[in-house]
Amino acid sequence: MAILLSDYLDTKHKGLFIHKSDSSKFLFNFRINGKATRQVFNANPAHTKADKLKTAYMKLEELKGAKVRVESSGANLVATVDEYFDRLQLMTERNEETQKAYKLHYERYIKPTIGRLKITSVTPIHISTITALTKHLANSTRQKSTAILVPIFRLAIDEELIQFSPVKHIHKIKRKQLEEKKVISNAETKYREVYKAINDVFAENHKIRALFLFGFYGRRKTEALHLKWSDIDFVNDSYTIRGVNSKINTDMSFKLPQDVKAALLECDEHFSSYIFASDRDPSRPISEIREHVEKVRGATVPEYNFHWMRNLSVSALSSMGVEAIHLSAMLGHTDTATVKQYLSLQRESSSVHTLDASKKLLG
Repeated sequence: MAILLSDYLDTKHKGLFIHKSDSSKFLFNFRINGKATRQVFNANPAHTKADKLKTAYMKLEELKGAKVRVESSGANLVATVDEYFDRLQLMTERNEETQKAYKLHYERYIKPTIGRLKITSVTPIHISTITALTKHLANSTRQKSTAILVPIFRLAIDEELIQFSPVKHIHKIKRKQLEEKKVISNAETKYREVYKAINDVFAENHKIRALFLFGFYGRRKTEALHLKWSDIDFVNDSYTIRGVNSKINTDMSFKLPQDVKAALLECDEHFSSYIFASDRDPSRPISEIREHVEKVRGATVPEYNFHWMRNLSVSALSSMGVEAIHLSAMLGHTDTATVKQYLSLQRESSSVHTLDASKKLLG
């Protein structure tokens, strides 16, 4: 019997679909090296829906891994860094925008130095060369190099091609997230101005108002754009940023601000699983918001952009006495300098602290 993709709904996992009328039936649909795999999996009907989804995802990853191993069975001592990077791109679950960003960074800053080298030939000196050639870049950009290289050599170690990674401690860029944020002068005034501009400019466009308010409260553009309706808990006033869309690859829950909730409830076009779906292709989120950014900039300050709102929030809320740990949680950071504190930190409860300070500041 033919498998009809139209009988299935998308899940939060790439390549995994659930049947519209049977929560025990899943479809695996993915490609590896251009070869398509489409396979039905039946979970135990006695399990809960969450457990069925978890089991299906684990089986999908097992199947992907098996396919990758078959495709890469010829991997041996002559395998190159390029080959390992391509394999990891297939094996790692990231959103499309992040995948493109990693590929661009690899091709621009890593490939010219070691791309064609055998994985067994790369030394710490090669990694030091990459570090030196990128020293003029922002630390956040330089961190991408180690984020790409560490998994490559970890995989080579697991496959027993090498014993030690050439990426050493000295190559890892350390960054104190909050200290590195640029302090904005007159932050409290600008905070109020930006909030008013977002609500005025998008008074009739509820969807875009919600998007920019998510940014106002600390969300990165990618995090906000990839939110799905299923990520919003209107009953408990919370929302979840999925790990696949976050920099730390971990699901994060935050308190849902009431003004964001109100804007979302005004959106009546639930024609897509994405809240901020593209009009041209509802199966994908909006990709371009420059026009909307320009509108807010015209109503506020010249330095305004979507990401700048994160800096603005830190500057304004810190002046209200919000502690750094709560600001870090609001921004979705993992600060290694305070790792012991983060072991017990709940981002949702921390976002309550920042929202309370925000309300006081906005009056």
